[in-house]
This record gives sequence, C-alpha cells and structure tokens, in this order.
Amino acid sequence: MLFDEPLAVLVPRRHRLAEESRIALSDLASEKLLVSDDGCAYRALVESALEAGHLDVALGANFGSISTLPYGVAAGLGVAIIPAATMHRRLAGTCLVPLDKPRLTLPVGTLVRCEPLPSHAAQCVLDAFSESLLSRTRKRAKRSSFQIPLKHEGDVTTD
Repeated sequence: MLFDEPLAVLVPRRHRLAEESRIALSDLASEKLLVSDDGCAYRALVESALEAGHLDVALGANFGSISTLPYGVAAGLGVAIIPAATMHRRLAGTCLVPLDKPRLTLPVGTLVRCEPLPSHAAQCVLDAFSESLLSRTRKRAKRSSFQIPLKHEGDVTTD
C-alpha cells in the first residue's frame, strides 16, 4: 500500500455546508447524494459507512465515472463524496469540504506479480513511481489543506 486516500464532500458553492471547515457524515442526512456505478470501491465504502451510521441518505443520480460526479454537483443535482485528489483543479461553482466523523479513506497501492519476482529494473521503476505519486499527492494535499494520513484507529476503509 502506498497511502490512504481521504474522501471529502463536494457541495455546490452556495450550499448550506459550503462554509463548514469539516462535515460529519450525519450532516448529509437530508441531502441527495450523487454516486458512481455499483462496482466502484469508493461507492461501496460510502454505502458501508452510511449503513454503519444508520443514516438514510437519498441516493441521487448514478454517474458512470467518479470523474463526472463534480459536474453533477456543479449543476446542482446534489452533493458527492469523492476522493480529495480527484479535485486537483477546482471546478467552478463547487466547494470541497473534508469529511470527518467518520473519516473515510481508501488504500491506494500497486499490484505486482509475485512469481516471477520483479527484475531489479522493474523494482526501481515501482519504487520511483511510488515515491513520485506519494510526493505529488502530499503536495496537493498540503495546498488543499487535506492531510494524507497514516491509518488511524477508527478509520473506515476497504480491505
């Protein structure tokens, strides 16, 4: 695993939660939540957290790709819980607010075949990729005030 990707709530700029410094999952109880396709790991994580918190959130429009959710939010169709890193460029008309209580994260990593073991050159490429990705993500997180945290007790993740 390289790092845990934090999820955040994307809301329209004039939304009641847009000025909050952090949003609890329970704050979304009266909202229409835009979601990605059923097979998306992010959607599964969000639905599990909603179930665990016994929260009845109305699922709004279903988008084929997580990268299209911000456009639905900008159009005023609802709010979305998305990976913070997907908003590396701010979309006009939206605000990204950190999600807290619970803080949702999804592990990001690479898959490598065990047999045969990667060559020395392949391992060097993997190491460089990992370091570059983590470095860029931390810089992006620092600019957006999000932290790329190590796992903390109580985090909700998928295994």
